[in-house]
Amino acid sequence: MRAQKYFSSILTLSFAVRPMKTSKRKILQTATLAASLIVAINSATAATMDFRFSFTNSDLYGGNLVSGIVRGLQEGTSSATSVEIISNENGFGIGEFVGNPNINVWRVENGEVTFADFVSLGTVSQSPAVTCCTLALFYYSAFGEAEGVLGNTPHGVSTTSGDFGLKFTPIPLPSGGLLLISAFAGLAGVQRWKRASN
Repeated sequence: MRAQKYFSSILTLSFAVRPMKTSKRKILQTATLAASLIVAINSATAATMDFRFSFTNSDLYGGNLVSGIVRGLQEGTSSATSVEIISNENGFGIGEFVGNPNINVWRVENGEVTFADFVSLGTVSQSPAVTCCTLALFYYSAFGEAEGVLGNTPHGVSTTSGDFGLKFTPIPLPSGGLLLISAFAGLAGVQRWKRASN
């Protein structure tokens, strides 16, 4: 918001200083540049983050390695837009768990997951979300809590015997690089446009 006010002030000031000497083309160029910068700043601040996760499942449910991806987290406290199990050595529970999760609270600080409380019971989910199983993730870095359980029942899981090895790894977002490249391309286009108009 502060950036929008700043660029609006620059835009207003540039028109107020030389209103008679400014051509329509230059006004359009300045307005286009200011709008591009405002869009780039807003897009960068609203960027979402994705994380890979993995854990060794409870012995009650096979004691196998489970991995997945959580998508759509933002800096601070937010809800995930997607929690997907992408592999399970025992084969059950593969798919999307954000259909109608019972609990979906995440905290990201400085690009790292510091808290996660997620429970999705298959009994309250609807297809295409996974309905056969239950996924429970609890992670609280400050207290060393890191538990994940994927159960092959839709009614709940026993979380007391899960593995304390739930890990999150950030996934670099290509959209940030594309945003930067498009901003440079836009600036180069404006410069070329300015040279052509002179």
